[in-house]
Amino acid sequence: MNRHGISQMERVGDYLSDRGCRIDVMISSPLQRARMSAEIIASQIGYEKSRIMMEPLFTERSFGEAEGMVWTEGMYLDNGKYGEESIEALCRRADAGIGKYLTEDSGNILIVAHGAVLKAAVAVLTKGEIAYADDSVRIMQGGILCVKYEKENVEQLQQCNIY
Repeated sequence: MNRHGISQMERVGDYLSDRGCRIDVMISSPLQRARMSAEIIASQIGYEKSRIMMEPLFTERSFGEAEGMVWTEGMYLDNGKYGEESIEALCRRADAGIGKYLTEDSGNILIVAHGAVLKAAVAVLTKGEIAYADDSVRIMQGGILCVKYEKENVEQLQQCNIY
């Protein structure tokens, strides 16, 4: 993670701290950049780093043979050509991750993960009302997407981009 990324995560932590956000459960993808991001945010909000749950279900979407390739105009990653994880499989994985932690008494959950899996989580939480391909909800590095979820329904969705 470079200095810019560290600064972004510090601002996210400050934003949450300044608003008195209580985090009961913090979950992170185990991939290094997400884990580091979660640790930075945790230190900013007074959350004990040892309590961060590393969850493999929230790793980034697999792009198969296209991993590490430079994207070029016209490159299409949803036709199975590269052995990439399908959107449907990604949504099932996000659903499994959410189901593992979201209970009636789970409190406030903070998930630190990657754009594709977070878009899949939004699609799952909204029961498809916000489709994976819907660009009205953009997952940005250094941004916060707050979802108020009650009685198995999304009550409110709010984006906060902190740049």
